[in-house]
Amino acid sequence: MLVFSQGKAPAEVRLDWPEIGMEAGAKSYVRDLWKHAATGPHAGGMTVAVAPNDVAFLRVSETEAFPTPPIIVADSYRVALRGDDTGPRTLAGTITVRNRGTGELPLWKVRGGLPSWLSVKVAKNGPVQVFTCAASTAGLKKGFYHAIVRADNVEPVSGKPLSALYFDVDLEVAADR
Repeated sequence: MLVFSQGKAPAEVRLDWPEIGMEAGAKSYVRDLWKHAATGPHAGGMTVAVAPNDVAFLRVSETEAFPTPPIIVADSYRVALRGDDTGPRTLAGTITVRNRGTGELPLWKVRGGLPSWLSVKVAKNGPVQVFTCAASTAGLKKGFYHAIVRADNVEPVSGKPLSALYFDVDLEVAADR
């Protein structure tokens, strides 16, 4: 969270936990990311001193441990599939996403709106999540097909939106089905 002071004098800013989506009586720890120092527990909120025309950059946690937030690394951002024969087939490819942070990353949720020839499932194994893309060539004409897959994730503590991951799926159908 960022706390701004746009004035010419130092500011004392009161942060109440419900303002940032936490329980009113919660006891939380706060880490100042500029000073590399943590304080707490603070019940219900806290007051932050901010220098004139400056900003305080804070991280709030329910525990004294401040895990590294999820850091997302994907092995690719494209699945390329090709159907060479004349019969209908289901072709599959994967995208592997690894969380290199120490904070837990919930399962990605694939957004709707995919073309009828494509389905995407997500499986989780510890810090690794695998997107399995299945493309059916049934009923497709010869040509190239393209889809953009969007998956969303939430911040592990608050459950609020955290990030989105996009990748492409390309399908080449070599003959009419």
